[in-house]
Amino acid sequence: MRPTDTGFEILAATTDGVDLSALAISDGNLRGVIHSNTDEHMGADVLDLDGAPVDSAPNPEGVPDADFVWGTAAAGTPPLALNLRVTEPVILRLNRVGGTLLSISEVAFGQADADVEEATVTTTTSVTTTTPDLERTAAIAAEMDGSVLADEKLALITGLESDIAYSGYLIDSTTTPDGSYELGLILYEANLPTDGPRTCFTSYAITEGVNVAGGTHCGSDTETIAKIASFDVSIGGSCGGVPKEEPVVDGVWTLLTVWGIPETADTLTVRLSDGSTADVPAPNGVAHHLWEASVSIESLEFDGISAEQHDLVTSYLPAPGIDC
Repeated sequence: MRPTDTGFEILAATTDGVDLSALAISDGNLRGVIHSNTDEHMGADVLDLDGAPVDSAPNPEGVPDADFVWGTAAAGTPPLALNLRVTEPVILRLNRVGGTLLSISEVAFGQADADVEEATVTTTTSVTTTTPDLERTAAIAAEMDGSVLADEKLALITGLESDIAYSGYLIDSTTTPDGSYELGLILYEANLPTDGPRTCFTSYAITEGVNVAGGTHCGSDTETIAKIASFDVSIGGSCGGVPKEEPVVDGVWTLLTVWGIPETADTLTVRLSDGSTADVPAPNGVAHHLWEASVSIESLEFDGISAEQHDLVTSYLPAPGIDC
């Protein structure tokens, strides 16, 4: 484990195929995704130092008809998504069951201190008018194999304060062939002053510590959010870095990110208005491509595209280049 500004995060912790490395305390919430190398039933408990489930446990009675109380935080086949409020040091206990109890993993979250009463977890209060659905966001992240995103990185990508954008997950990231840019896709909750709570996906391109291009798609209802999570196209550009009025990095960029590409398609073909094409790898169903120029995208093609996906792609195109 290592300390962060808002608590502690796990660097690596596995027991018999159980992986807890995607869990972290951020803004007073223990959240993330538990993975396993099997599909055997698992149960997670977040306990106080006396061994009792924390008050935020969604199922305090545990798994029905069990001989002992377990699975109070989450239970089912992996991956399991957690998002619980914690205000004191806690212990995460994870049971993996396959007819009999196969393994137990335990990790403590909180400052290691001989005096337990002085051990604390740093919390940050977010100003919201409506409670966001953090459990839904965690579940979506689990389905997309997302990992907890550090608050500092979320702020860098979105340009928003912690009371506006929070509960972030990294869905996918890569680098350009020359290694000069990090490209990625994140998922997070946003409480926008004019629109209220939203679940958002944002693509990004970072160089020299600056986010130079990206695009954001948000939804407020379950159906819209599910559609965005299943397949979407983000096309964004920038002139002169961020903020535009005070460029930090000189340049012009166009960023394309497509997610939800079927596993049968390992390449996304992009055709530009000048007739040139780019074949973009799509590992894990996500394709990123950055042009250090203003380009106009005419078409996107990949194997196995459905009629609904084709209609959505068509609605975005042609996408003219940005006017700098």
